[in-house]
Amino acid sequence: MNQPHSPEIEHALKILNNQSSGFKVLTHLDLLKPLTQNPGRPLKHVLILDTETSGMDHKSDQLIEIAGSVYPFCEQTGELFSPSLQFNQLLDLPEGVELSPIITQVTGITREDIRGHALSPDPIIAAFKACDMVISHNATFDRPFVEKTCDFLGELANKPWACSLQDIDWSTLFTTPSRALAVLAAFCPENPFFYDAHRALTDCDALARVVHQVTSATQQAILPQLLAGTTERLVQVFAVGAPYEAKDLLSAHGFRWSDGTQFPNIKAWAKVIDRQSEEGCRDFIFLHEKVYGSRAASLKARINKKGETRRVLGQ
Repeated sequence: MNQPHSPEIEHALKILNNQSSGFKVLTHLDLLKPLTQNPGRPLKHVLILDTETSGMDHKSDQLIEIAGSVYPFCEQTGELFSPSLQFNQLLDLPEGVELSPIITQVTGITREDIRGHALSPDPIIAAFKACDMVISHNATFDRPFVEKTCDFLGELANKPWACSLQDIDWSTLFTTPSRALAVLAAFCPENPFFYDAHRALTDCDALARVVHQVTSATQQAILPQLLAGTTERLVQVFAVGAPYEAKDLLSAHGFRWSDGTQFPNIKAWAKVIDRQSEEGCRDFIFLHEKVYGSRAASLKARINKKGETRRVLGQ
């Protein structure tokens, strides 16, 4: 098993990387110093989640790997601690569907690797239950695949979900030419590193280390800021009184049936919508144009930050 560098080597690497001599020394992810253990005080938890898929379109392509790590973090400083829970699972493709050689080339995952594998819901459910927020590095890609495949999550899929690619302005925190995860790692301010990319759990670990290093170097509480911003933007919209014949459309668009168990007196198709995103705007347009049509729209929204439920549109 690889061992972290000694303090002397870490110090020498920092000196080398601080020189303006036209080179940069990168450490492998596995050789970075382990994160500090949970100090035992009350903390928030973030689930860093990543997927590998058979293609780019969640409607026609399939999830082939899903991984996640739950990290405790300090609500005041954003300091990240070693993971309390991890999962990594492969998923076979439907019968008769082959895995593109390009996907194997990018991810290293072969058809034989996934053959016969099915998801085990319990570890994934446990991770979503344990977290206050989910983060993916390109959530607009990962989240639709998760919602499509992991329908066993139910209401847990509505946890606040942030995108570290779009929601963090990395260039204001440190010098980096790109927001790509491998580039962020290579330009990390404390201990630049590289890793074996395009396997889900490795990508989760790499993102955690980038967040940890940038938080430490800049004293910016990245995770608490993400959590606050995400919960303020998100609303859970209930399409009250939507016509029965629209149920398949709603389901295909990511809405899930709420039977009134969690929110008494509200039985309707529901979805968590980001009010500030283009996707959120499209969701509202979809409801008015495809679901309600000429009918008066009756939407209720539960604002995640305060937990209140109020009518926001329609009669």
